[in-house]
Amino acid sequence: MATPGTRKALSLTFGVEVELLMPWLFIDQKDPHEHIEGLPPVFRVDRARVKRNVYGTDDPVYAAAEIIFSDLRDTLEGLGLASSLAESHLQDDGYSAMVLEGYQDWEIEDDGSLHQQESLGYEEKYPDYGLIQQWVSLEIQSPAEYATPEAFEAIKYALQVLTQKYRMRVNDTCSVHVHVGQGIERLPLDMIRRIAGLSWAADLLLFTLQNPLRRANVYCQPIREYSNMAKGIEAEPAHAGGAGSNPITWDCLRYLGTDVRHGEEPIAWREENRKKETIEAFEKTRQPFHFEPFIQGDDSSSSPQSSTVSQSSSSRRSNKSNGIISLQDGTLNQRGSSSDLEEAAFLRAGLMASPPQRDSSYRHESARTRECPKMALPRYTATELQELVGRVCSRTGLRVYSAIPARAEEDIGVFEGVRQIFDAPSSCCVSRLLSDGEARGSINFNNYNCRAINNNVQQKRTVEFRMGEGCLDDWVGTWAAICVGFVRFAMYAPVDEYLNVLTRCDLAAKQDGSYDVLDLLDDLCLFEEAEIAEKRVLQHSKDWDVKFAG
Repeated sequence: MATPGTRKALSLTFGVEVELLMPWLFIDQKDPHEHIEGLPPVFRVDRARVKRNVYGTDDPVYAAAEIIFSDLRDTLEGLGLASSLAESHLQDDGYSAMVLEGYQDWEIEDDGSLHQQESLGYEEKYPDYGLIQQWVSLEIQSPAEYATPEAFEAIKYALQVLTQKYRMRVNDTCSVHVHVGQGIERLPLDMIRRIAGLSWAADLLLFTLQNPLRRANVYCQPIREYSNMAKGIEAEPAHAGGAGSNPITWDCLRYLGTDVRHGEEPIAWREENRKKETIEAFEKTRQPFHFEPFIQGDDSSSSPQSSTVSQSSSSRRSNKSNGIISLQDGTLNQRGSSSDLEEAAFLRAGLMASPPQRDSSYRHESARTRECPKMALPRYTATELQELVGRVCSRTGLRVYSAIPARAEEDIGVFEGVRQIFDAPSSCCVSRLLSDGEARGSINFNNYNCRAINNNVQQKRTVEFRMGEGCLDDWVGTWAAICVGFVRFAMYAPVDEYLNVLTRCDLAAKQDGSYDVLDLLDDLCLFEEAEIAEKRVLQHSKDWDVKFAG
């Protein structure tokens, strides 16, 4: 743990979850596709090994799955792609080890949400079980890793090795999920607000890099259309209604889910220091007209700075807002820094004003020549959306896709959504705005809901991008780089650049040909990824029914 009052710069980290299906055959079964040139061999299972399995089941499908999973783990371990993030914390305390547990190595898990409708010849009548479908559905999880170009290449390399050695496939039930965070640390409120604001603005644009059938998938519904905020549902966070039959001390609103001021320890320190007196001392620094950081030894007495302003002065002024960026009732709080006030003013003004133009060292122009015309943002009617649902249902055979919940009746727009996000007093409140009950949206903030923040054994500290379609090629690594770059821009871009992108995303929803996802990637300085994405869009434009403007 760092010395109180000091903070180390934190690097972004990421991990991917790749869902797929694998066929298998017993050794004595004939391969129905052995004549196809270039197809990797099907996985073979020894009948005797299934019968004497040590996996606690006599079900041949489950036993075969465990044999396959074990073989995949051995292959991935043999690649030597160890997590440098895990290695950097080898000498840390037990807390770091607890957070990273389960995310240090490549892992294989069963995924019951996947389905192969037809056997395609991978089936057999098995004694006591009848006809068995010889497919396993699984999820390959990469270890948590620092977000470097080498790490993205490692993802591509691992998938290349696996797809050359094993027969694998994806279908419409499969997905690629990307988790982005800061290692063992939780993202503080100011960063969650920025990421959530950009996610709200760009959600539907990012979908245009995927097969449009993803819009009909119940496991990645667009937050712009299905979240509580989109539908105008004022759902209270869990901390507002008590803990029910399982009491929990709710520290998210007042302590764990709030901002981190300059000079303060990160959220992980607060997770380890949750005594009542520590939290009360922290709360004093969040009273009106207190601007000092909370600096304190591990659960010891508060620093003298915590009582700089008298309690009587605080109580006399308690009717005034304590938010840095408050647009409540259309009034602008005058207590923030100039950049905060500038940001608030433009959030309030929406498209009525343009952010100030000034030199910025962040901005770089792309040197590439764009070949793809501007894409129109799809605007599906209820009938068109139901047609997509029907296509997914017919192609997968899963009734879970036969209907999806009602979406928002109308779009509240980029800046109204961003206003609500920046007015949220804690990370759990942001999570609640962008969730839909327990469902996980296209960009998922559930790792920052009340229960996740307050749970000491909750390990994930990530924002999850769930709209990626099933894929086994190099696009997985590119998509991971896009998600990381998206978060990096949201967290660190200058205010004027951030607001410019919000404004352009807002315009994209109103005027075809004004701005599309390739423009967005250029604005995020993801030039290499933009070039790859452009080729992907052109390659799939017919199958995806891409509409070009102009």
